[in-house]
Formats: sequence, structure tokens, C-alpha cells
Amino acid sequence: QYGIVVGSFGMIFRTNNGGAHWEPLIDRMDNPDGFHYYGITKSGNSLFIVGEVGLLFRSADNGESWQRLEAPYEGSFFGIKGDPEGTFLMIYGLGGNSFVSHDAGDTWSLVDKPKTSALSASAVTTAGNILMASYDGTIMQSQDKGLSFVALDGRFSKCIAMQPINDGDMLLVGLHGIKKYQLASQTGRE
Repeated sequence: QYGIVVGSFGMIFRTNNGGAHWEPLIDRMDNPDGFHYYGITKSGNSLFIVGEVGLLFRSADNGESWQRLEAPYEGSFFGIKGDPEGTFLMIYGLGGNSFVSHDAGDTWSLVDKPKTSALSASAVTTAGNILMASYDGTIMQSQDKGLSFVALDGRFSKCIAMQPINDGDMLLVGLHGIKKYQLASQTGRE
């Protein structure tokens, strides 16, 4: 029944009744220039939003109020991913930049990963591994909560979304359609 959506020009709305009514939250955000929001996630008990020019926000009260966090990078973040337990939070975007936090966004470390173009999608597998895709088609996996990534075999260029569909498969969605990606058959390479 509860949900928050974010988007272009600083738009943010919340529903408490499954989408029958939406309430604007724009006045609760420190975004006077109306920069775009590109991602929202929940990690532990907090919500996080990322966007253009290094926008990074955290809410510890389910969206009632938002604190602007200092981002580790001034470029745009195209996505954010956390886990239900709150053990990690990863932000990623322009120029292949990605950062991981293990303290709910208070501090950030640059992620050790193969060089790629802009990072455009991510997912957490049922086994707890993190997958990321870059716009150039590289698919990477982390088995250490985002500290490091290895490139996997197979490519899917212009990926914009990833979703686990069972224990060994991932659904990739992009400008070239939809592809089923079998994780079990992929091997990592440095």
C-alpha cells in the first residue's frame, strides 16, 4: 500500500493507499534547482535517493523528512542499491563510477571493478551477490558486498534494468529488448 516514486525535475510523490492517491513531497527535499532523481532504494530501515550532479538523500523516517548527504562524487548517479539488512549501499552512474557504503551512507569507498562506461542497472541475487551492468554491455558481479567486482561472460548493451527471476537467472531489460541471463553458466574474469 505504501510507495514513493521519484523522477525528472525533482519530482517525488508518496502513496499510502496503493496508488489511489499520490501526495507530493517536493517541499521536503533540499533540491532548489529541481535536478532529476534517478533512483530510490531501501537499505535497512532507511530510504535513499540519488540523482543528477551527485544528489544523495537519506530518510530515516520512511520519507517524512530527508537529509542531504555529502556525495563522494559530483557527477550524476543513475542508480542505487541496498539490501534489506542494511549491510551495504551502492551508488553508481556516470563515467563508470561506483561507490559502496557499509554505514548507511555516512562514508563511501570507491568500488574496485573493471573499467566500463556509465553504469546503468543493478540487482541483488537471491544468494546476496550484487550484479551491475554498464551501458557498454559489461555485466559484473560482486560476492563481497560491493567491495570488488569481476566481469562475467556475456554482454547486454544499453541495459537499463535487471531483475532476479530465480536462483540462477537474471532478467535484463534494455533498449534492445529483454534477455534471460543465466548466472550459473557465467564465469568471472579480471
